[in-house]
Amino acid sequence: MSIPEDFLVELTNHGEAMGLFEQLSVSHQREYIKWIEEAKKHATRQSRIQKAIQMILEKSSA
Repeated sequence: MSIPEDFLVELTNHGEAMGLFEQLSVSHQREYIKWIEEAKKHATRQSRIQKAIQMILEKSSA
């Protein structure tokens, strides 16, 4: 399973998010990736990437 380039860039730009994403189970990682890749429009994809980053960071503070 590979992380889409645009999602990978955002994960690395948000330092902590990349480490947290890597700590998720493979099935959870796959869910995020699938959700992002299913977006048909570029704007939707970008919105989902930002939302995914936010959700990953929120899980760490919970």
